[in-house]
Amino acid sequence: MRHMIEGGDGNCTAQDKTKVLENIEDQCTFNSVQTSLIDLHNIRRYDLEPRQVPQQTDHDYCDIPNIIMVSEYKEAVISYIAGFVAKKAVNKIGCPNCVAALTTNHLTGFVAWKSNGGLTIPSESLIRVCTETEKCIMRIINTTGGSLPNCSNIHGAVGTVVLAQCIGSDVFKSLESHMYDTTATNNHIARTIKTCAQIYTNIRMKYQGKRHTDNITGKKVRKQLSKLILFKNQ
Repeated sequence: MRHMIEGGDGNCTAQDKTKVLENIEDQCTFNSVQTSLIDLHNIRRYDLEPRQVPQQTDHDYCDIPNIIMVSEYKEAVISYIAGFVAKKAVNKIGCPNCVAALTTNHLTGFVAWKSNGGLTIPSESLIRVCTETEKCIMRIINTTGGSLPNCSNIHGAVGTVVLAQCIGSDVFKSLESHMYDTTATNNHIARTIKTCAQIYTNIRMKYQGKRHTDNITGKKVRKQLSKLILFKNQ
């Protein structure tokens, strides 16, 4: 019923006005955020929702917190990738105010050391969004044992979890007044958070796919043995 095909009558003539009753809702509420049933299924399947420390200590083995700490090395890498996320998000967001909130002119940390004037400097809010997204990716990797998730829309599930973690904090605080210029169903802060989280997820999933391919094909020797391969006409 949920996947009912909608369209015209084609070459068929309806005999009456009877219609199929739709009794399944595709939307539900997850941590005060509207999400689809498919995304909610993926959130539970890959343990994306962070578990807090339980109040009781007796027989709460399944409630062990799954909040993964990000190392200093990963913090540097995330800040570097966040600049690329800001560049990719420009075409998808489109709003000048939201695009301006993704970057800053204040150089700090690894990006300041790596940049020679050509890197995009991400804002603290964007780095926070990318950090929460990285935690979701780490939970997925722990759940799958390092393999790729067996689903087609993991980006939506990750975006929903990251939005639930960031929406009540000071993320993109500069957009609070701008948020009231839009409708409730088109919240620019929520849209910006989910868009950036999905772009970061896409980058990380492509990297995981590349690693998976390398494990299958093994070590590449063509670069080291190029002359020998050419001499043997291979």
